[in-house]
Amino acid sequence: MLIRLLLLNSVVLLTSGYAKANENRFNDGFNSLVNDVTTQPYLSPQLDFANAIAVLKNQPVIPEHVLKNWQKQLKSLQPQTHCEKIAYNSLAKQLKLIEKREKLKAGLSQSSRYQGSFSDLPNGKKWYLHWLDTWLMDDITPSQLKNIASAELENAFAEYQKLKAEGADGDTYAIPATEHTRIVDAFRKREEVAKASLQRLFALSDFDSPLTIAASGLPESFPAPGIYDNQRQTFLYHPHGGVMTPSHFDWLYLHEGIPGHHLQFNVAQKQSLCPTNAFAPITFVTSEGWAAYVETLGKEIGLYQMKSSEAYALSWRVLRALRVLIDIGIHYENWSDEKAQTLWQKYLPDQPEIMEREIKRIKNWPTQVITYVYGKYLIEKAIQPHTYNRTIALNHVLKLSNQMPLALSHLDEFLPINQKNN
Repeated sequence: MLIRLLLLNSVVLLTSGYAKANENRFNDGFNSLVNDVTTQPYLSPQLDFANAIAVLKNQPVIPEHVLKNWQKQLKSLQPQTHCEKIAYNSLAKQLKLIEKREKLKAGLSQSSRYQGSFSDLPNGKKWYLHWLDTWLMDDITPSQLKNIASAELENAFAEYQKLKAEGADGDTYAIPATEHTRIVDAFRKREEVAKASLQRLFALSDFDSPLTIAASGLPESFPAPGIYDNQRQTFLYHPHGGVMTPSHFDWLYLHEGIPGHHLQFNVAQKQSLCPTNAFAPITFVTSEGWAAYVETLGKEIGLYQMKSSEAYALSWRVLRALRVLIDIGIHYENWSDEKAQTLWQKYLPDQPEIMEREIKRIKNWPTQVITYVYGKYLIEKAIQPHTYNRTIALNHVLKLSNQMPLALSHLDEFLPINQKNN
């Protein structure tokens, strides 16, 4: 028995040593390649596509022999662990994007301009598909995205109509934007409720990273009702019309605060399952997808006690799904503004100023609006097999947030054996 145990221990030690050596070889080769890639001109996703094109057409060309050498180095890597496979596939995706962008850049001239339509550019449709790929970091077609958005639109709109029929009326009062203390107090009440749900819904028992809440100070024309500044750990609320509306507070806090962006950023920084992605600490599709997903948990968390609050959250699901269809329509299918407006007014006819704002946003920031709906879809798809133990699945989704969205396809590999499907 003793001899058998000694032999088994020797095998374990040898296997462990071999695995460690492989890990070191992979890390050395991977880091060397990443360093090479990041020394070359590269442009991460930018909101303002007109500015992105202005930058790209003046970027130096990456020589073809450099691109081929990167592919050769990539193929020499041998990922073994789940994290290494995610890192490898993420880098492969980045190299594919860079090669595609170099080909598209070659067609640009100094006179090339983006003025709200991809038809302004040579190879306009190819540019749109590339920019879509850059933002979503996934291989998906406009047709597939339209199907996802259409399903989301019909589901959310049906729930929205039901609530409206039940009497989910608008607010009877508003808080002036000048009453900052009162606004912050209202958000802090939501924070207390949200924190109390963290163990039950996400298996997080000790989250204590403080969140600062402040007015954005941005121009009235800024299109979003709030933003999260991860560098300052600050939720910036953005009043419109000089007021903050009570039915908006639940939804906005869930998205920007806890369990939205603030929770996700801190968990990904401190409790990640894999080393942070070399190109993007948290991608837009991952961050906005998570924030959009947790909005749907409002009632489970203990918020949306007012029907008007839940209806407001549902109106945003409708709005986001419409934006996906309109983004693809305008940029890929050459829709007129009138066609986009007709679709919008079929579902949300009451606020034409928001329609105009969002169509303008889609033209200025193409494909960015798709990240919310697609990211939410990816999370729902990843956790669907684990509905019997969603808490652990969501805990792991959070801890993979510092990876490309393709990491969600590996979710099952990270779950404890006793948490997997039988």
